[in-house]
Amino acid sequence: MTAFSPAGPGASATFPGHPRPFGAGGGAWIPTEAVACHAPVVPAVPRRKWQGMIPWLLEDQLLEPLERLHLAWGDRDPEGVVPVLAVNRELLARWQQGAPGPLVPDAFALPWHKGECALAV
Repeated sequence: MTAFSPAGPGASATFPGHPRPFGAGGGAWIPTEAVACHAPVVPAVPRRKWQGMIPWLLEDQLLEPLERLHLAWGDRDPEGVVPVLAVNRELLARWQQGAPGPLVPDAFALPWHKGECALAV
């Protein structure tokens, strides 16, 4: 199995009206429905401390056992919210075989403006 994109498996894709997000190094869109998005609130402690808390903060919200998931997170915002993506490790490994470079959930290709909703049909 190769990575997904709107142009077909393994293709480097762009969406009309959107810049190519992957740059020269390649990459691929992955199906958003295979990625769980979370936003736990962590305390105001150094990053090295709250990073260790992330898996346990999400444990009751995850639909798969923690050991079968890969978690990726961003920076803590001023309110303590950390964006976290969770994806099945086996699925992630298959996508990585077919797409060198970043794997980006395809919903991130939609335009985003605060207070508005974008829909792909």
